Amino acid sequence: MDRRKRIVEEILQLLACRSVTGDARGIMLCQNLVREHATNLGFETEIVAGGRVLVISPKGLKRPAKLGIVVHLDTVPYESSEWTHNPLGEISSGRIIGRGIIDDKGPITLAMHAFDELHGEIEDSWQIIVGSDEEGSWEDMKCFLSGSPILPEFLVTIDGDGVQNGCRGYMDIRLEFKRETDTNIIKNLYVPNGSNNTIPAVCVLELEGEHRYLGVGKKAHSSIPSQGRSAITELATRVDGDAYKEYASFFDLLRRLDKTYDAYFIRIPDAEVSVTNVHMDKNGPILNLNVRMEKDIEYNVLSRALMDLMLNYNCNAEIVDFIRPSSVDKDSPEIKAMQKAYEEVMGKKATVSIARGVGYNAALPNCAIFGPRFEAAHDEEDTCHQANENRSLDDLFKFYDMLKIFVKEVL
Repeated sequence: MDRRKRIVEEILQLLACRSVTGDARGIMLCQNLVREHATNLGFETEIVAGGRVLVISPKGLKRPAKLGIVVHLDTVPYESSEWTHNPLGEISSGRIIGRGIIDDKGPITLAMHAFDELHGEIEDSWQIIVGSDEEGSWEDMKCFLSGSPILPEFLVTIDGDGVQNGCRGYMDIRLEFKRETDTNIIKNLYVPNGSNNTIPAVCVLELEGEHRYLGVGKKAHSSIPSQGRSAITELATRVDGDAYKEYASFFDLLRRLDKTYDAYFIRIPDAEVSVTNVHMDKNGPILNLNVRMEKDIEYNVLSRALMDLMLNYNCNAEIVDFIRPSSVDKDSPEIKAMQKAYEEVMGKKATVSIARGVGYNAALPNCAIFGPRFEAAHDEEDTCHQANENRSLDDLFKFYDMLKIFVKEVL
């Protein structure tokens, strides 16, 4: 079979396997499928970290490997009703469509086939590390690293835009609000299939007497908040009367954050903030603010920001997830090899940048980012984490060609 046709078929098989973060059965089925594809290519495979991580290696590897490719098989949730194409994969008008084609199932298949196609031309000193909780709390990588594995000397995660030597920091702030009146009008508030790192397109507020509000926004990855609008804040701008008074501080904060992404508003400098998730418990609304940090932040700055939120908005505030900014030397031979590969395929100079999002590169030492998208200035609008996530076949294979050039340069 023609290799490119086989790559497309194998990607479609992965897309057809629903593996949303936290779905243990779906994750296992997808992991088994990746393992089958790797075995068919003649590679060795090992399940580690209590079943959370799959490691793919050439036969007879002497560790440490010189190069490691890091990918993940879990995806963010999706709402089928928002899609005009099959979220579990299809080809239409020269494009592959499906949840995970960009982030991150396409890259799994591309990486395996790049190493296979280069067999005999490169040193067999590589590994592919396949995680299963990148869109979640990274428990897979925490467990993996706790086993003190012999890691490759240089790592690259295929989960970004162009050539990137690092990423911004990431933080989720959990806010628990208190009722401010004696009424009990608001019965429920939620984002269907909500995710802390995705700006939601829909939010539902249910009131007593079967009344309800529907918030409608524009979905986007929370690393690029200006490309979306949170349905949570959009809804808050329209709630009034006794429902508003019940949690006035909650709605006031949301209204002030509507279409505003500068985290300096909540006393965090050099950062962006977006409203990504909400739900109710018996005491009131629980809101998630997602913060993306350009620079590392001192503890006293964060403490002051949390205290201000609690004092000004009648809530409890805590940090539930925190990842510091991470980077490697932008002048390293590996980064130079990525630039060379990019320029050979694209005919354009590759600018080394810091990723707006955060990925496994921040979980692993000496790890950079390479594609699968091109630099924003050289590419179309990013559909990662959105309905109808897609990638053109031409662009998919342009990156495949880049990856082979890079691997051959390093090995």
